[in-house]
Parts: sequence; structure tokens; C-alpha cells
Amino acid sequence: MASMRHELEQRRDGMWTGAHVTLLLVVPAAYGAVLVPGLVLKALVVAAAMGLALAGYALSTSAKRLEVILDETVPGPTPPGVTPHAEVEHNP
Repeated sequence: MASMRHELEQRRDGMWTGAHVTLLLVVPAAYGAVLVPGLVLKALVVAAAMGLALAGYALSTSAKRLEVILDETVPGPTPPGVTPHAEVEHNP
């Protein structure tokens, strides 16, 4: 179970990294749309920027959903002397 959780955490981190990279690449693509001559080239650059934005959005949405799933699951073994989060009493 712990190895599967670790694998899912790595996948989530990779999704966040991919989302940030693709969304960072949207800015130069949008700048390129201003600089390139010709309407056809501008349309291609804008389409590429929109594709990058969509990929970044999809990756970030998937990473958020995976975080929710990981938060709902039982965490791995806790070290001795540490109280798991679920067993901590909250006094009003």
C-alpha cells in the first residue's frame, strides 16, 4: 500500500510539474503570436498556445483530483511517538 501511495504521490508531483511547465510556455507562445508575420502563422502560434494552455489545465485538474484522493486515503506508517492526523482530538 505504501509503495502504491508513493507512486501516486510521484505521479501527482509530475502532473504539477508538467502543468507549470506547459503554462509557462504559453507566455512565449503568446509573445510569438505578436512577433510572427502573416495571419496563417499567427493562427498556428495561437493554436499552439491554446493547446499548451489546455494541456496545463488538464494536468493541474488531474493533479488536484489526485490530491483529493490521496488525502482521503490512509497515510503510510507513522513514526513512533507521532499521533496520526485522524486520531488528534479537536476541542472546541
